[in-house]
Amino acid sequence: MVFLPIVFATGVIVKIFNDMALTVSFSLLSSLLVAVTLVPMLCSKLVRNIEPIHTTKKFGFINRIILWWENGIDRLDDIYRKALKWALNHRRRTILIALACFLSSLVLIPFIGLEFLPSSDEGIISINVALPNGTSLENTNLVVEQIEDNLLKVQEMESVSVTVGTGGLMGNTAESSHATVTCQLVEKSKRNRGSDEVADEIRKMVRTIPGADATVSLVSPMTGSSFGGSGITYTLSGPDMVTLRQISDEMEKIVERVDGTREVASSLDDARPEVEISVDRQKAANFGLSGYQVASAVRLALEGTVATTLKQNGTETDIRVAYPDTMGENFDELNSIIIKSPTGANVVLGSIADITIEDGPVSISRSNQQRYVSVSCDVFGRDIGSVSSDITKGFAGLPLPAGYTIEQAGQLEMMTDSMNSLFLVAILAIILVYMVMAAQFESLLYPFVVMFSIPLATTGSLLFLFIARVAISIPAVIGAIMLVGIVVNNAIVLIDYINTLRGRGMGLNEAILEAGPVRLRPILMTALTTILGLLPLMFSFSEGSELEQPLALMVMGGLLSSTLLTLVVLPVIYTYFSNLSDKIIKKLSGGNTKKIQMEAGTNEE
Repeated sequence: MVFLPIVFATGVIVKIFNDMALTVSFSLLSSLLVAVTLVPMLCSKLVRNIEPIHTTKKFGFINRIILWWENGIDRLDDIYRKALKWALNHRRRTILIALACFLSSLVLIPFIGLEFLPSSDEGIISINVALPNGTSLENTNLVVEQIEDNLLKVQEMESVSVTVGTGGLMGNTAESSHATVTCQLVEKSKRNRGSDEVADEIRKMVRTIPGADATVSLVSPMTGSSFGGSGITYTLSGPDMVTLRQISDEMEKIVERVDGTREVASSLDDARPEVEISVDRQKAANFGLSGYQVASAVRLALEGTVATTLKQNGTETDIRVAYPDTMGENFDELNSIIIKSPTGANVVLGSIADITIEDGPVSISRSNQQRYVSVSCDVFGRDIGSVSSDITKGFAGLPLPAGYTIEQAGQLEMMTDSMNSLFLVAILAIILVYMVMAAQFESLLYPFVVMFSIPLATTGSLLFLFIARVAISIPAVIGAIMLVGIVVNNAIVLIDYINTLRGRGMGLNEAILEAGPVRLRPILMTALTTILGLLPLMFSFSEGSELEQPLALMVMGGLLSSTLLTLVVLPVIYTYFSNLSDKIIKKLSGGNTKKIQMEAGTNEE
């Protein structure tokens, strides 16, 4: 039931976990059908005349293992009976211990960290090389060859591919002064360092090459993009480009001061020389010229115009009239462009305009009719959540003029949207589980008691993530949603049998002390089989396994702590709600109606 809401989630969650949610949902439905049909039939045929283990002479080694397990369960049964009896006699202390475990696990969250998706060590590193504007392909290639020679000396390097004349830093238009170098490392199992450590070494190495401005980043085949420069992204929007540049420069300085940031870049960093023609409107007006007429004349001089079309043998060819190709190669040529005024006079462009060369952005981005600039960075050695928190604190002290705003983008924006979507999925999953249990128990009270097993699972989940040094990510949250449907199973098995025994006339404590040990074995078997099934995911070190480990850790830790605490804490919680229910029934009946549920009495500290 908890997997179905994942199908209705939005964003990248659907792309990654939709198939898993559907697979698990239909698998559970199939297993339910088998459990109520095929399994009883097979038991009737196969489970007959079972010989006691100690009298069976065959399979001696297997019998010894089974006897060892049975003896262990018997000893555990004795320990559990004593712990359960102590908990029922010290209810308040038991609740306080459980509450302390829960709250102490929440303290671990800042130390665990937060990220969008676990970094996948696929062994692919991308290097964007930028040389001064106007550098020829030949000179760019010489610098790249020097970088390539140094890269091949790295111990973990398997292959290096180079593309010269590619886009700039933010992936814009092709330039002869830019190049991209893609490095493929050997398999993860054959190297002692992670891709991020190798990338940090390469980053230090390329800085020693004069004239080359290189950006080193990790590439994830799963997302088809580079994490470098887009791990954390903020957008600054506002009306004026000059002000945007000034503020973005300050933002870059703030980001660079934050520990763990690498490759800090702005979308305005990728600039190229532009010829800027500033028309003196007053001088142009004296000749009857407007700014549009001047711009049209300059465009005509540089690009020419199609005067007519030549039709020959069914083929049409444009006839373009243009100035010589040398036009616009220097200032003298541009200044000497002749513009025909409405009065018939020939006006020299240099007499009505100032011509300068300025560095301008390759592209101007807009969102909601507002210009914006992106400031981004890669993250190394820290989680995205803590780094973004430090950056946001730094931006808080940055004075912004009216009309300028800073917003999260990139992985931060996707992480926030995904977490909000998963929060709604978790709420829906809890509601659906509660509705199913309410129908099963035919009560609104006991399902609420069962739901207390969910916060008990938080202790183990967060503790496992903290020990393994794995940050909270989308897979971990998916694992938490899975726990909602898994941990309640043990509680249902226990509470249902307690209700059955009480229906047979047992007192409250008597029913609990009888039901707990009887249900101990199936509860432990259910938890153990699930934990053992997840062990391969937790200890997998193959490429791409980083996406599975947070989910496995979350489920295993939560199931372990929930199982242990459910067996002891949940019966205590049950007694509180049972006593409360009896008091409400007695009050509503005015003390004249016999209690529906018998109470054996509970000792309190």
